[in-house]
Amino acid sequence: MKKPKVRRDVIISFIDGSIIRGYIHVDEGLRALDFLNADRNNFVVITTVEVNERKNFLLNKAAIKWVEDLGEHE
Repeated sequence: MKKPKVRRDVIISFIDGSIIRGYIHVDEGLRALDFLNADRNNFVVITTVEVNERKNFLLNKAAIKWVEDLGEHE
């Protein structure tokens, strides 16, 4: 059975200085940092990303400098 997912509002800074805001979808009860630290994948899907426009991203976790978890979002 699939675990329920929650949408986490995050701000992510990359090693090149870029900063984006968007949503990652994680298992219920899991923090964004726990999700990103899991060795399941090198990439993570981020939806409704704000850079100059709203779009979806697939990013390499190795490029992340820091993440600010802004909490669950309905």
